[in-house]
Order: sequence, then structure tokens, then C-alpha cells
Amino acid sequence: MFSASAESAAVDDVSAYHALRQALDRSLAVIEFDLQGNVLHANDNFLETFGYRLEEISGRHHRLFCPPEVAESDDYQDFWATLGRGEFHSGVYRRTMRGRAWLFLCAAITIILADARFGAYVCVAIAGAMLVGYRLPRLLWFALPFTILLALAVYGFESMQVTWQNDMAGRLLWAALLITSLPPEGVWGILPDKLFLSDSGYAYALTQIGVAGALVAWGLFTLMPARNPDGWRLRCAMAIYLCLLLVISDSPFSIKTAALVWFMLGAADGAEREA
Repeated sequence: MFSASAESAAVDDVSAYHALRQALDRSLAVIEFDLQGNVLHANDNFLETFGYRLEEISGRHHRLFCPPEVAESDDYQDFWATLGRGEFHSGVYRRTMRGRAWLFLCAAITIILADARFGAYVCVAIAGAMLVGYRLPRLLWFALPFTILLALAVYGFESMQVTWQNDMAGRLLWAALLITSLPPEGVWGILPDKLFLSDSGYAYALTQIGVAGALVAWGLFTLMPARNPDGWRLRCAMAIYLCLLLVISDSPFSIKTAALVWFMLGAADGAEREA
């Protein structure tokens, strides 16, 4: 027969378990399986993150969340055999997520609309890159930013205007004037005192890494092989975005923009092509 103190301790243990479970459900995406790999339960965070409803996955096998080449592999069968024997196993596993294209679209819109004055132009250009631009030779993509840089330099040297308005035409003029105002040391990236050039990403890039550094960096971006066609298509869209945005801003060099861009590119290039 249990004493009152033992019963109280048991109640406390149950309460602590439920409190811990609620905390995990609020902060983590959690799914539960039986030892055969069938879904027992998934919390709201998991369902929202992976785009499922509980009735869709309840009772289904874990292979639902895996790419076919993973689910059919011997390692996968051994994985569940190990768990079925009650043995501990840990690792990092790739999952199939519904709506991945929509997540990429939302991320891209977040980036593009960071400068609303420029967003419409970029959206149109990126749409063209996604539809047909990815078929262009890589050398054309490599030449694109340097062609824009040359055009801005010519515009800056030829223009007689010295005042500008805060609109599209004015920002182009201001970017051209900033580029043509750079001394030779600035063009080669060896200027001792860095200038404030936030309104021209091209001028900023030149003063930071110089023409030689820009050639190397952009060459790696455009000429390195892509793992799959979708990765190359996204890279072309990002090339358009970067080349246009650098005209009026150095924001591609900011941590928030650069991190999101590189994450998207890496995820697209590393993903297996879906059947």
C-alpha cells in the first residue's frame, strides 16, 4: 500500500511530465512513432512546418517523410530494425517537406521587397530569368555585372548633371557619379580610407575587393557547376537580383540579406531533383 508521500511524489512526477511535454510542444516540432515506424502523433508545430494535417499522416509509415532513394535503401531498413530492438540511434536526416517551392517564393519576396522602390523592376527581371534566362550561356551571366558597371561609368563620365532626384533615374545617375568619382586606388580595392558608398553597391564592391576580386568572386558564382537544373535556375534569378540591386544599394553585403540569399542557393543546389 502506497503512503501519502509516495502518492504525492507520483502526482508531482506526472505534473512535471505534462509540464515538460507542454513546453516541448510549444517550442519544438515533435512527431512520435511506434517501434515499427508508424506515426502515433504529431504536434501542431510539426504539422505547420511540414505542411500536413494529423489525419493525413496518423498511422502512416515514417517513409512518407523520406525521399524514395532513402526509404528504399538498406541503411534505412537497418535504421528501423535497430529502433525495433529498442536500441538508441541518433543522426541527421533529410525530410521531404510539402510546399518547399512556396517557402522559397516567400523568402525571395522578403528579399526583393526590402527596397520597395526597386521591387517591381526586379520582380519582372527575375521572372524573365526564371522562365528563359537560365538557358543563356554562363559567359553571358559572368559578363552581366561588368557590363552594367561599364555602362554606369560611361553614363557618369558623359552626363552633365550634378543634381539628382530620389527616383529610379536619379538613383542611376547618383550611382554613376559615385563610380566615376572613385580614384584608381578605389577601383583596385586598395584605398586606405574606405568611403561611404551605401547608395551604390558596385562602387562599394570595388573599394572593398577591387576589380580583380570582383572578377574572381563573380566567376565562382556563375561558372561553378550546379548540382541540378533547379539550382541553376535559382542562381540565375539571384544573379539578376544582385546585378540590379547593386546599382542602387550595398544591401546584398548586409548579413541579413546575404545569409538568406546564400541559404536559398545552397538549399536549392543541394536538393535532389524531385520525381
